[in-house]
Formats: sequence, structure tokens, C-alpha cells
Amino acid sequence: MGPAGTKDICITYCTSAQVPEAMAFIDAYWRAGHVLSRDEALFRWQFAVDAAQRAGGLEISMLLAWHGDRLVGMLGLIPTLFTVKGETIRGAWTANLRALADCGIPGVGMQLMLMAQQEFEVMAVLGINDEVAKLNRLLGYQLIEDLPRWCVVLDAAAAAPLFGGVGVDAVARDSDDAVGDIAVTAVTTAGDLVGWDGCWSAIAQEIIAVARDEAYLTRRFLQHPRFAYRLLMARRGADAVGLAVTRLEAVPEAGCNVLRILEFWCRPEAEDDVAAAVIRSAAGAAFADFYCLRPALAKALERRGFRRCMPTDVPAAPAYFQPVVPGYTALRGGIRLSKRIKSRVGLPLAGDACVVTKADGDQDRPN
Repeated sequence: MGPAGTKDICITYCTSAQVPEAMAFIDAYWRAGHVLSRDEALFRWQFAVDAAQRAGGLEISMLLAWHGDRLVGMLGLIPTLFTVKGETIRGAWTANLRALADCGIPGVGMQLMLMAQQEFEVMAVLGINDEVAKLNRLLGYQLIEDLPRWCVVLDAAAAAPLFGGVGVDAVARDSDDAVGDIAVTAVTTAGDLVGWDGCWSAIAQEIIAVARDEAYLTRRFLQHPRFAYRLLMARRGADAVGLAVTRLEAVPEAGCNVLRILEFWCRPEAEDDVAAAVIRSAAGAAFADFYCLRPALAKALERRGFRRCMPTDVPAAPAYFQPVVPGYTALRGGIRLSKRIKSRVGLPLAGDACVVTKADGDQDRPN
């Protein structure tokens, strides 16, 4: 896609040579010291182009808005295949939308978003403020006002600093090992994922979600440039029947660790076995959490003691740990389908077909 924009604003895709300038823009106008302003490897991994963009000669999946030779806006795009009730569709998660008010030209952010919508039939976002939420609503997004979160305290004494020193009870949980003929083992290479695509294809028929096939899991988790994720695969014989992804996060400020659960996908017969393996992977953690738009995916974790976090919780579980941000924090987002897709499946958030986790988009990343 070539340059676009109004007479005074030119919008182009970021080139490899422009990455330092884009990172400096984030530092100056997004947040000083932001990880994407200082970690070029992470920046390039997050905004890597997909096959369609690469074929078009693009290098970095980020739109830049120029007023003359001055950079006045940006929109990061994370290209992702989505499954929409069995159909695989090219989409993108947006990140780092920023437009400078002092350039004297209104609507730069809108121009950036509209240009992206010409290319991607599914657009989604996580981690938005009121201003971006308003823009998303105008552009036809359905908003997620508070992505549901399930938490469990695993060690009351170790977790107390996370809650401002307030005592919290450890939640009892069944710690039985896997039962029956299902084995749960760690995934360390892409080869260990072989067979997952068949399981995912069956899961994907009735949902709207990121297409979590073997290629996606390899890039998103096994090839992450900074985080070490733990992938757990459940198999019955040679057949894949479940998958979970976790990450142990150190919280130096509180002197403890927390377990972030990023994915939990299972056939019904494997749910409890995978949940047991997740709990075992939490050894040394004081606290664990799981964000997911679809409550049904958390049922097996609820049987292990997890409960849904609510704004009225006292004390409230913090959502951010680098540094610890006390109290309840809602994680907002949204999703937009093109007219073509919406005419086939309706509004994306109608019913419980849409599935979003914190690992989607750019929310599970270093600070």
C-alpha cells in the first residue's frame, strides 16, 4: 500500500531505516522510557509484517503520518489471522495510536485508522483509554469495557505485599495429578506442537478469535524475543486435546512471583488435566491470573480455586506488577468486523462466540 492521506498529511508504512525515528516518537509523545522506545528487537518483533505485506515490499507493520518531513502520528499494526466461525480471515491488532494535536490538522488518528481498515477485515485492540474508545466506537468497533479476569492466591503470606500488606486467604485447590489416559507435557520446540492444528480446527468452527494454529503459537510464544513462556500440551495417545500457555513473572517490589496464564484451550475431557498441570507449573508463585472474554474457558480453573475478579473486591487484586499498581484496573478493548463478515456472523460480541485473552494484541509484554 502506497502513501495516502490528505493534502497536508501523508501516511506511509514505516521502513526499516525509520524504526529509530518511530521509537524516538514513542519516547517523546507516548511515554518516556517506554519499552518500545528502547528495545529495538522487541519493536521489530511486535510490528513484523505478515506474508501479504512482505509480498507488497513492506518492512514494518506500522503506519506513520507525516506533515512535511515531521512525524506527527503513528499506528502500530500487529497482523494476525483470525478465525471467524470457521473462516480464516486476515486481521490486525492495533497498538500505539498517537497523533499530535499541535500539527494543526485535525483527524490524523482517524485517517490512520481508516487506512488500516482498508487493508484488514478484522481489527481489534486491547488497553485503550476514553479518547481511543470514543474513536473506536465511531469507527464501528464493539467495545469490551472490562476484559474478565480470574485470579487465585496460592500463598497468602507471599501474596500479602501485592495487596498492600492486607491479609488474604490462600484458596484451597485440588492438586491431583492428571487422570485417565491424557498426558500433559511441556512444549519446547515447534515440532512438539505437531497435531495441534487438528484440535484447533475443531475448536475454531463456532468462535471468533485469533487463529491459534501451530504457526501462531510458534511465533507468539516460542519465538518471543524477551519472555520465556511455558507451553503445556495435552494428548490422548497421538491426538492433541488441550493446550495452556503460562509465564512466571517476578515482582521484585513485592518479593514474590506471579503466574500469568495466557491461553487455556481444551476439549472437555482434557480440561481438568490441563488445569492440574497449570497449577503444578505455578510452583513458587504467590498468585495467578487469567484474562479471557469467554467465561466457559475458565470453568476448569474455577474448579481449582480461581474466581472472577470484580471491581467491588476488597482487597482488590492488582492488574499490573511492573511496578505494582494497587487496586482494581479494568482492561478495555474492542473488535470490529468488516461489513462483509458482519453480514454473515452478526455483531462480534453478540452471544459468547468471541474469545479474547490478554495475550492477544500487545498487552503481555515487558515494561
